[in-house]
Amino acid sequence: MTTVRLVGSDPSVDGSFRADHQVQMGLVRALKDALPEDSRNGKATEIYDQLKVYTGAHFLSEQLLMRLHGYADYEQHCQEHEELLEALDAAQSSLQVGTMANRLNTLKIIEDSITRHIATSDVAFERFVSATSG
Repeated sequence: MTTVRLVGSDPSVDGSFRADHQVQMGLVRALKDALPEDSRNGKATEIYDQLKVYTGAHFLSEQLLMRLHGYADYEQHCQEHEELLEALDAAQSSLQVGTMANRLNTLKIIEDSITRHIATSDVAFERFVSATSG
């Protein structure tokens, strides 16, 4: 799991995204664990819904902070958020049907996409806030 530590003098940013990212990745892991059981109890569907809602809320709060800080790469970062949310939407049916191998592959793609976003775009925002808040 990739963890981003946001630093800087702004208490609204310092560490808040690290916790959000940990929750996001925890939901991905919980979804992975629940997939084999989903045909019996629908737990994976419930966790998927939580992941989607939580991710959307996290993106909105992140975008608000980017605007408040006058982040120059705001538009590009928001585009990535839209693409990730679209990928989550597209993955929904794949996660509910098909072979377990296909379902796990779909989840791996989601996990890799979120991890890559955190490690690149979110780190860039972290650095921007650190450089401008200090």
